[in-house]
Amino acid sequence: MVLNNPDLNNHNANIWDTPGVSKPIKSNKMADNYILLNKKELQELIETAVKNAMEEFITTPVMGDIPKEEMWTRQKTAEVLGISPQTVSAMVLRGQLDAVKPGRKYKFLKSKIYAYLANKKN
Repeated sequence: MVLNNPDLNNHNANIWDTPGVSKPIKSNKMADNYILLNKKELQELIETAVKNAMEEFITTPVMGDIPKEEMWTRQKTAEVLGISPQTVSAMVLRGQLDAVKPGRKYKFLKSKIYAYLANKKN
């Protein structure tokens, strides 16, 4: 950076008085409010935060103060798991997935499917 300051040869001149030049942080109070991270450290921090938030979301099916259990159809469960509805039925019969059958069709609790996915990744 080239500074066009005629006073630079003057020993009493202050470079920080030059327009467009940032002044250094004079107080440590301000410096305490900032963290310096490189790109990789920031990415790892974000990944960890997202992972922790997803684990909490998966293990705690609560919205506000009221527990919320969503019932899914076999089709919706198959879409979430990325498999066919027939494979979902086969997994229920083998005991790999928990389901209820209040009538003629299977119903799946959203929290149980997310728990299955979480266990599958471990």
